[in-house]
Amino acid sequence: MTEKLNENFINELFKIMFSNKVALDICKEHLKYEHIPKELPEYKLILKSILTTYINTNQPTTIGIVAEQHKANPQVQEALSEIKRSDLPPIEQVIDQLETFVYNAKFQLLAEEVEILYKQGKIKEGIQTMSVKSREIVESPIKKSLDKFLRVFGDFEDQLRARREEQQKEKPIKVPFGIDPIDDITYGGIDEGEMALWIMPSGVGKSTALKWTGVWDAIQGYDVLHIQLEGAKDAAFDKYSQVWTALDYLSVKKGNVPKEHHDRIMKSLEALKSAGSDIHLYCFEKFGDVTMNDVRNLIIEYEKELGKYPDIIIIDSLDLLTPGDGHRYGIDTQSVKQRMQRTAQLMSNICVQFKTRIITATQTGDLPLVNDLDFVVTRTNTEGDRTLVKPFSYVFSFNQTFTERKLKRGRIYIDKLRYSDPKDMIFDIATDYGKGRFYDRGRTMKLEKLSVEKKKRSGRKKVNEI
Repeated sequence: MTEKLNENFINELFKIMFSNKVALDICKEHLKYEHIPKELPEYKLILKSILTTYINTNQPTTIGIVAEQHKANPQVQEALSEIKRSDLPPIEQVIDQLETFVYNAKFQLLAEEVEILYKQGKIKEGIQTMSVKSREIVESPIKKSLDKFLRVFGDFEDQLRARREEQQKEKPIKVPFGIDPIDDITYGGIDEGEMALWIMPSGVGKSTALKWTGVWDAIQGYDVLHIQLEGAKDAAFDKYSQVWTALDYLSVKKGNVPKEHHDRIMKSLEALKSAGSDIHLYCFEKFGDVTMNDVRNLIIEYEKELGKYPDIIIIDSLDLLTPGDGHRYGIDTQSVKQRMQRTAQLMSNICVQFKTRIITATQTGDLPLVNDLDFVVTRTNTEGDRTLVKPFSYVFSFNQTFTERKLKRGRIYIDKLRYSDPKDMIFDIATDYGKGRFYDRGRTMKLEKLSVEKKKRSGRKKVNEI
C-alpha cells in the first residue's frame, strides 16, 4: 500500500511549486500522482496542470492560470484557495520532508515486493532485489538538486538565458532609493535579495529617510510594506501623509488641508489611487519583543491578502528587533552586538526567501557633539559594531553639522557599496524636514551645480598659480 501525503503538506509543497523551478524539477521527477490521496482528486488535477505547463514552457505556472483552466470545478477552486492561504516555508524544509516521504514510500514498496518473493520461496531473488533497489534508493537523494554545483563555463549559456528571461518579466529588477546620487551609483536602486542600512545618530532623521524612500517607490508604482517598531500607528501614518502631501505636520495631524492646497492634493490622491499605488503600514503594538519570526509571519500575511510579496520592505528600525532564536540576550555591550548581528543575518535570509528588498536603519552609539565638516559616521559607530554591516549590500550614513542643519543640508557617506566603485564617497544633499522630506531634489540639483562650478573655478585658479 503506497504512502499518501498529508493535505497540509501538499498545500505548502504546491505553493512552492508555483514559484520555484528547483522545486518543480524535483517534483517532476519524484512526486507521483499516486502519492496524493484518492480522496483529493482535485490536487491530482492541479499537479497535472502545474507539470504540463512546466514541461511545455520550462516556466512555473500561476494559481490564476490553473484556476482559469479549471474554472468549472469548485473543488479545484477551493483547493487553490487553500494553497494560496498556506504559509510559504523555506524550500529546504519542504524538500527534506518530501525526501523522507519518498524514501519511506519506496522502502514500503520494496518491502512488499521482497515479502512476496519470500512467500514464494524465492529467497536469493529477494536478497538480490533488496540489495539492488535499496542501493538505488540511497544513491538517488532528492536534495542533490538543491546542492548542485554551478559551473562557470558549463552553465554559462543557461545562466545567460535565465537572465534574459528575468529581464523580460514585468517584475521589477531595481527599486530606487529616491535619492538621485545613490540611485546613480547603484545603477537604479536596490536589487532583489539585497538589503540597505542607514546609520545615523539619534534624532538626525532615520525614520524620515526611510519614509522618503517608501513614498517615492509607491509613487513610482512599487508595492511597499512599512513595518514600524516604535511610535504609534497614527504618528507613522501622519508622517507618511506629510511627505506625499508636502504639508506641515501640524496641518496633517489636525486633519486640516489648507484651501490653497486642497485641489492639488486631491488630484494627486486620485492619480495615486487610480494607479494602484499604496504603502501598507503595519505597527507592532508590542515594543521591544518583536522577533524576526513575527516579521516573517507578517510578510506571509501580506501575500495572503494581496496575492504577492512586496517589492520593498522598510523596517524602522533594526535595533528594535530580536532574533527570536530562543536565546536570551542581555543588555551588556557584547550581548547587544550578538543580538543585532543575528537579527541582521535572519533579515537577510527573509529577504532572499521572499525575493524582495529590505531597507532599515540603526542608530550610532553615544557620539560627542561634532561640528566638523570632515567628520562622517561609519560602521565603527554602530551599536552592533563594524561587523553588523556584513549582510548588507549598501550601507549609508547621514551627517549634519549645526550649520548644515540650519541651512537644511547634509552629507551622505557611502560606507559600503557591494557592486560599485564610485569616485566620490560623500554627497551633499538638501533636506526639507518641514515637509517631512529627507531629500529636496530641486535644491540638491542646485547644490550639485554650484559644487561643479566651484571645482572649475578652483581648477582655473591652480592653473593660473602655476
